[in-house]
Amino acid sequence: MRSRSSTHGFSLIELMAVVAIILILAAVSVPAIGRSLALYRLNNAAAQVSNIIQRGRYEAIKQNTTMRVRRDVADGLPRFFVDLDNDGAWQANEPMVLLPGQIDLLEGGEAPDGATLNLGAVSESPEVIAFDGRGTVEFGGGGTTAYAFYLGYSSQVDYGFRAVGVSPMGRTRVYRAAHGGQWSAQ
Repeated sequence: MRSRSSTHGFSLIELMAVVAIILILAAVSVPAIGRSLALYRLNNAAAQVSNIIQRGRYEAIKQNTTMRVRRDVADGLPRFFVDLDNDGAWQANEPMVLLPGQIDLLEGGEAPDGATLNLGAVSESPEVIAFDGRGTVEFGGGGTTAYAFYLGYSSQVDYGFRAVGVSPMGRTRVYRAAHGGQWSAQ
């Protein structure tokens, strides 16, 4: 007969130690995951706004006509859309971006100073941006200016801010800034 000199498996104490280590690691990583998800949502919202503005510019060039990108509110949320039929209202066939509920379209005073965007004179959060058939911004007889839309979490400024800038030539760019910081291109 063989004698049993070694045991197989783990003791209850060893299993409890492993579970405790896993719980400690999970407790430390959950806040970091939450912050990462919030930053991802903010970056994604800024990219979508930039993309819909570029889509309006491309449609103007493609159709060789004036095309407008409009901003309004749908179900309490900021919405951007390319007004393909130029009727001033969103239709189901028109490209559209609806900002997520947690992300706000901020006014200039809530975000860092727009002068650090290096776009020159900035008009903040216009309701309409018109592109001519060449893809440049149409100003309707006024002076040339750049446009900026500021995005962020009003209730959580520690996540920073994003801005979508539109130059007079129609180029869009996404910027980022920390709370109290200056804008830098992404």
